[in-house]
Amino acid sequence: RPLKTLFWGSAATLLSYILIILLLGYLVMGANPFAVQTYIDMRTQLDTTINTVGEQTIAIYRQLGVGEAELANMSNMYQTIIAIMKRIFPAAMVLAAISVTYLNYAFSRLVLRKLGRETPSLPPFRHWQASPAFAYLLVVGYLMIYWGQTRNWDLLYAAGLNIQAVSGFPLLICGLALFYYFADKYRLSRFTVGLILVLMLSSLPQVLTIFGAVDAVVDYRRLRPLRSS
Repeated sequence: RPLKTLFWGSAATLLSYILIILLLGYLVMGANPFAVQTYIDMRTQLDTTINTVGEQTIAIYRQLGVGEAELANMSNMYQTIIAIMKRIFPAAMVLAAISVTYLNYAFSRLVLRKLGRETPSLPPFRHWQASPAFAYLLVVGYLMIYWGQTRNWDLLYAAGLNIQAVSGFPLLICGLALFYYFADKYRLSRFTVGLILVLMLSSLPQVLTIFGAVDAVVDYRRLRPLRSS
C-alpha cells in the first residue's frame, strides 16, 4: 500500500539522516559519535558559526547606513528565529524525511509508468485526510508549549514545539486538501483559488491547520466509510 511505503520509506530516510549526522560528528570532531560531549562540542561550534554570520550580516547593514534601532530589531529577530530553529531541529528532520520520501515515491511512480508498469497511487489530493491522532497531538503540543512558557521549563517547551510542528504539517496539507474539495465542489475558478491560497498561506496558515484538524476529527467529507468499504 502507498501509505505503508511512504511510512517505512520516511523511517528509513530519517534513520539515514541520523547516521549521516553521527558520521559527520566522527569525521569533523574526530571523536566518538555516541558520546554526549561530542554533541556538546558540535553545538558549541554551530552556535559560534551562527553568531558570527549574524554579526557579519549586521555589520554589512550598518555599512549600508541602516540605523542602530533598526539593526537592534533585526538582531533580536535573527536571534529569535535561530533559537526556534535550533529547538525544532528534530521535527525539521522528520518533516524533511517525509517530504523527500514522497518526492522519491512520486518520481519513481512516474518513471515506472513511462516504462509501462503501474504502481498503486495515493488518493486524489482533495480526498487526503489526516488521522485524528494528529489533531490530538496538536492540542497536546500547544498545551506543552503553554506549560513550558508559563513554568519556564525549556525542555517541555521545546518538546511541545516539535510535536506541534510534526502534527501541524500534515494537518496543514489536509486543510489544503479540504479547501480544494470545496473549490472543486463549488467550481471556483483557478484565479479565485489561487487568490484565496495566496492570502491564506501568506497571512493565515493556521486557519488551514485548524480546518485540517477539525476535518480529521469530524470527517466532514465522510471519507472513512468510503475507504473501509
